[in-house]
Amino acid sequence: MAENQIESNLLDHEWLAVDAQNNPDRWIHRFTEEELKDIDHALQTTLSKGHKTCETMTKEDFPLGRSEKPLQQVLEHVENDMGLFVLRGIPASKYTKPEMRMIYWGIGLNMGVAVSQSGKGDVLGDVKNLGDNIHPSSKTGRGYMSRVHLGFHTDSSDIVGLMVLQVAKSGGLSMICSSVAVRNEIARRRPDLLKVLYEDFYWSWKGNSPPGAGPYYKIPIFSEEGGRFSCRYIPPHIFTAQEEYPELPRLTEQQKEAIMLIQQIANEEKFHFGMMFEPGDIQFLNNHITLHARTEFEDGDTDETKRHLLRLWLCPPNSRKLSHNVVDFYRDQRPVEQLTQELERLKSGLQLPSESERWPNQAPPTQLNTSTGSDSSSRAEVLPESASTTPLKSFQSIHDKTFKFEDLVLLKADVDELFREYFLHYHQQLPVIDVQAEPAAIIDESPLLFWTIVFTACRNLPSQQHHYRSLCNKLPGLLGHLMMTRQDSTYTMQALLILSMWPLPVQRQSDDMRWLYSGMAMQMAMHAGCHRVGYEHEYHPYTYSKSLSNERSHTRIWRCWCFVNAVLSCELGLPCLVPFDALEIKPGDEAALPADFISRLRIVLYVSRINDTLGDNTCKDGSHRLRMVRLLEKDVNTLVSGLRQSPAQWNPSVEFVYLIVLLNLYSFCLRWSTPVSLSDPDHTIIQSSAAQAACQLIKLYSSSPLPVDNPSTSQPCPQRYYPKFYLRFETIALLMLLKISVLNQISLRELGEVDDAVRLGHGALMSGSSSEGDEFHRAASVVEVLCKKGVIDSVRGKSTVESRFGASLWLELVATAIRWRRQNSKRGPRPTDNSRNSINNNNSNHAGSTIPALNMSRAAGSMDVAMSGSTAADSVDATRLTMADVQGNANLFPFSIEDWSVYLDITEADLGLGNDSSWWGGSGG
Repeated sequence: MAENQIESNLLDHEWLAVDAQNNPDRWIHRFTEEELKDIDHALQTTLSKGHKTCETMTKEDFPLGRSEKPLQQVLEHVENDMGLFVLRGIPASKYTKPEMRMIYWGIGLNMGVAVSQSGKGDVLGDVKNLGDNIHPSSKTGRGYMSRVHLGFHTDSSDIVGLMVLQVAKSGGLSMICSSVAVRNEIARRRPDLLKVLYEDFYWSWKGNSPPGAGPYYKIPIFSEEGGRFSCRYIPPHIFTAQEEYPELPRLTEQQKEAIMLIQQIANEEKFHFGMMFEPGDIQFLNNHITLHARTEFEDGDTDETKRHLLRLWLCPPNSRKLSHNVVDFYRDQRPVEQLTQELERLKSGLQLPSESERWPNQAPPTQLNTSTGSDSSSRAEVLPESASTTPLKSFQSIHDKTFKFEDLVLLKADVDELFREYFLHYHQQLPVIDVQAEPAAIIDESPLLFWTIVFTACRNLPSQQHHYRSLCNKLPGLLGHLMMTRQDSTYTMQALLILSMWPLPVQRQSDDMRWLYSGMAMQMAMHAGCHRVGYEHEYHPYTYSKSLSNERSHTRIWRCWCFVNAVLSCELGLPCLVPFDALEIKPGDEAALPADFISRLRIVLYVSRINDTLGDNTCKDGSHRLRMVRLLEKDVNTLVSGLRQSPAQWNPSVEFVYLIVLLNLYSFCLRWSTPVSLSDPDHTIIQSSAAQAACQLIKLYSSSPLPVDNPSTSQPCPQRYYPKFYLRFETIALLMLLKISVLNQISLRELGEVDDAVRLGHGALMSGSSSEGDEFHRAASVVEVLCKKGVIDSVRGKSTVESRFGASLWLELVATAIRWRRQNSKRGPRPTDNSRNSINNNNSNHAGSTIPALNMSRAAGSMDVAMSGSTAADSVDATRLTMADVQGNANLFPFSIEDWSVYLDITEADLGLGNDSSWWGGSGG
């Protein structure tokens, strides 16, 4: 700032002591009875959720209702009026000290983000006398630890809040003045010293320096930005630096005089006023525009009567923009907008790839989302992952040449190919990534997201298969680091959602982490404010704000999570976690996501209603449940009939999701906890409908329901591009058909279609297998076991899966396969099936597999399998015997006959079946 500007300009928003004394309503609010009831209700809500300390609480755990209104007043007045506000009236004697801490913390969560008050990381500090040997002028002394008089100063945050638990026996008067008024008075009296205060001073960190920083730093006392004033004034920190670090320049006489002049003016009665605290008071001060002091106090004789305050340092959503001269001091606490601007400034100084070097078909990059998505837009927790101090030193990115992850090195051409592959074959299935984001920008912001995309794209790209195997070993370590070090960014959420669709391969389904990834993504998304639990009127712009530049990204992440969780709920038989108020599609969702994805989302969210309606095991009337299923089926079909009218809203992938929801619905009627008459006409209709849906799903799976940007692109095996839930529901459809064939209630024509679909579905599973024992192979093996034996009566009801919603049906059948194999398994080398010919090119890379060959005499879409010779299956086709007839006769089996005792043994341990986990559930499945 130029000298003449400093001398001539007096700033607005100054106030004097008389203004505060004559207008207490301007800065004090006493809680009403209704507001106090809301606060008490919020506390009881928190306690009922099992929280015993502040550390586990979230904003959603402390719903304030009507008492949010005074918090809006606080944020408005503290930033744009006097910089001072007091909330009064909380009955401190009614609550224990731990409960008061939780109340204060809950209020703080609704106002902004708490930041650390020391190198120890404490965010809720205790202000009380720790002994007469503590003095703020010492090297590491802090004023709040003592009882001595504290001169006028500021704290190191936007807002300091103090909650009063116990007042002093005497003394302890809180004194406040306007630093704007002090600044203006210096401009009138000593403009020469005003100029000095806008220049740099050296400050001591007082033992609380951040990692990598020295013991002191350099910033001015006064600064301005965008017409907004900011003062940082803590004289002991400046004088301690002079005493402890002789290498620093000595303070000039003018600097010393300027420092003391601030204290002198603030101490004049005209400029400050004092207030005595009451138990339950909460005082908020804006450190940028106020100074505060405290008189010496005398404590009571016991711990219970000693002065005790709780202190919060808050970063509110509406805090002022700070000058570049002081922004480094607040580097971990800046608003999203400021951080974005600084990153853009830094990026402008880097040599980024030119337009011609961008990966093909890539638009110029848009501004990256640098926030965690925090809807409070707070200065804390907004650092990108690349700016964290976590030990991810193994990642390097030389964007114009190579991308490195430990010993894995990718050339730029490889990365371009992989990103093309990802956006061509995977992105449309889960449109969670900004298609205009460049690989170099992604790895800078989130190595986890970058390598997740690379891992996903490698899985079916022959030229990159060796990288896929390498990343199978490396990604678990990166994910393990995420478990230990919280990295709540939009990029982390995107990576977790992608891995929920295309996870790491596992040997046991109990090791599948998709449900865990989905849960982590939900917690991060809720914390970041991607969704607000409740209704619009419960929020106001001061406690909840969303950057327009981030809104589409937040919407994409939240809605992709809703889709992933609903699908996993349907597949695993676990409760759908999508909040009730997120079940309705909103205009913002339709604007942010493709129409076909919105259609899939609309349909799959219906799983929540199905589970809520049918998941209650107390219903003993099977006929009533059948009728409820028919009504829900009608609702789903009504929803779908409207979507079918628009080509943009309906395609094979939408139909696949529609069919999985139907299978989930029908499953509730195909397995009963109480006896039900199978001759009930409604039950026969349900069986027929379920068979039709399962057969159609298998045909879709076999003929590739996925949209592809370039239809001319050949896919050697399209099944391997599917998200994992496609494989799981293909297998589920097969299990359901086997169950229906055992019930033997549908017509012979329908049973014939069931037999055809089982053959087709088994071939589709085998075409996706690349090695014996992989997940496709294991799923096919379970189907083969059940085709061999069918459902064993003695196994029914023995697996504890009653509470697993529609998944209970296929869990029962998996239990059947496990029991049958354990009763009949004998170890030994597997003989070669000499009668087997190779299945078509879709299965060319596992021609040596020893799974029994199929004789497919019927059309099977893209999965046609032609086998020479005849097997027992021909007699099945000739006489139209049903699967139910075949399953008791080893010579009438639709697969080739071999010694099943040498097959891959399916054990209870391998499949993770138990009371709380199963092959289809548990920790992921």
